[in-house]
Amino acid sequence: MAERTLNTIIAPKCTVKGNLILENSVEIYGTFEGNITTKEDIIIRKGGEVRTDIKARHVIIEGMLTGNIDAAISVMIGAQGKVIGDIKSPHLKLEEGATTIGKISINQEKPTPPSEPTSPA
Repeated sequence: MAERTLNTIIAPKCTVKGNLILENSVEIYGTFEGNITTKEDIIIRKGGEVRTDIKARHVIIEGMLTGNIDAAISVMIGAQGKVIGDIKSPHLKLEEGATTIGKISINQEKPTPPSEPTSPA
């Protein structure tokens, strides 16, 4: 049986403010304000509202993000997803109906994973 990485989940109707420095993926159904860095994936689900700059391997936006994205491998913005901020990634997929306001930078060079998370001073 393959080992499964447990996700960090911010539940619907839950509001979190602060800094998240993670080794695993995070799924956000509620509201988050602060900073997120992970070596894995960040998923903002439908109904999720996030105000932060994020750095991750893969980023999936089905809700609302106000902030910049720096993804090592890919970004996908769903049909109801909205991003207000700059996007930097080797690959970007926008579903019909997705909204972006900001600068998009597609770098086709070989992706490098995010650096080791560091704790704030």
